[in-house]
Amino acid sequence: MTPLDRFTQDDLIAQLGMETVAKGLGYLSRVSALSADGCSVSALVKGRQRTPYDVSADVIEEEGRPALVSACTCPMGYGCKHVAAMMLVWLHQRRRPDRPREQVRAWVEGFRQAARALEPGAAGKPQSSKTTHALHYVIEHDAYSSDHRVACYKVRLDQHGQIRQHERWNNIERALQAPPAFV
Repeated sequence: MTPLDRFTQDDLIAQLGMETVAKGLGYLSRVSALSADGCSVSALVKGRQRTPYDVSADVIEEEGRPALVSACTCPMGYGCKHVAAMMLVWLHQRRRPDRPREQVRAWVEGFRQAARALEPGAAGKPQSSKTTHALHYVIEHDAYSSDHRVACYKVRLDQHGQIRQHERWNNIERALQAPPAFV
């Protein structure tokens, strides 16, 4: 979990002050192009000028607590109501249930890494692995509908990470509530 994942509204108030955060509430509808990557959040925030301000913030770990390092193209330059508005919108969106969970993002990134490993010139010596079980996802062609579907298999791995045994696995709903030990 990154410092940004642990960042709360209380942390925002501690970093910027209650007055600045309160001013930021008036700018929530002016936040656009919001994006987050790693420990950084960026957005455009419409102020009094014709063009929106470029706003960014990094949340870092400082003495065991999240600390906000911000920048804004407004005259204040950092720690302003535009930063507060951006972070308040981000905090609200982070809580939305339709936002992908971090585990889902990691799962998708695993697919991307596997695809890169299959590219020409990416082959290498198999790595030794202590993992004995895993879930593998297989894209299967459905002959009846001419569609594709994703099937999930619980696999047993050898010392080099190669599959020794496999069985179809579909207990996904329960695994979302309580992840099995082998995942």
